[in-house]
Amino acid sequence: INLPSADKICRDLAAAGHALYFPNEEDRDESWLVFDIPTVLNEIYGKLFSHFINNNNSQTKYGLINLNDLKCLIPNYEINLICNLLLNLEFCLKVDKNLLKAVELLVNTANEAQNKWLFFPSLTKSQKPD
Repeated sequence: INLPSADKICRDLAAAGHALYFPNEEDRDESWLVFDIPTVLNEIYGKLFSHFINNNNSQTKYGLINLNDLKCLIPNYEINLICNLLLNLEFCLKVDKNLLKAVELLVNTANEAQNKWLFFPSLTKSQKPD
């Protein structure tokens, strides 16, 4: 029996629209195949939306979230899966920490993980008209 590789099956499922596949080229065992996209998105985006509504700091005002905060908000999913899913579906963009420093939204920290940010354009807070 000549069966296709697991990678080929995952790519075929993704190409047919049955799943999202996030291959990890360095370690195939760390690749992600997401079947129930609506349920995962509902949980992730629901928690994100709630976080942005309930926080009033300068970062959330501009639609920014630190990866450590995202990890705490959604502990039952791997942070790499969450990031890949949100970035792939274009819900957010990676933000260069130097840009945040330039506009004084980020203070210097020794912890490099605290300097990884995502920007969610749909979650920015607009000023209310007078």
